[in-house]
Amino acid sequence: MTIITIITIIIIIITITITTTTITIMTIITIIIIIIIIIIIIIIIIIIIITTTTTTITITIIIIIIIIIIIIIIIIIIKIITIIITTTITITIIINIIVIIIIITSSLSSSLTPPPPTSPSPSSSSAAAAEASSSS
Repeated sequence: MTIITIITIIIIIITITITTTTITIMTIITIIIIIIIIIIIIIIIIIIIITTTTTTITITIIIIIIIIIIIIIIIIIIKIITIIITTTITITIIINIIVIIIIITSSLSSSLTPPPPTSPSPSSSSAAAAEASSSS
């Protein structure tokens, strides 16, 4: 049973590592996207301040709203992708663990089953007969 536990622990460690790296990568991507969008918004605001007319202000407000909506959509998409990746990895690892446990338990049970009882071998019966004759 120790082999099963060692293999299971290794698989669990691998799963956790893959999952955490995926989540961190997705989070980093999201943060980078948000930073880029914030920089774009700041540039737009600076442009507005430099060239202030009522039409440019309304246009920039519309652009900022669109950018915010895009940010939200991107974040949602990234989160969905992360969830899908982590769940598929987890499911695959659980299936692998189950398969490994089934294989190991079946091999252990087949090796542990005692051989079917056989009739006493001729050498042991002759030894018993020789012992009986020597005692008399």
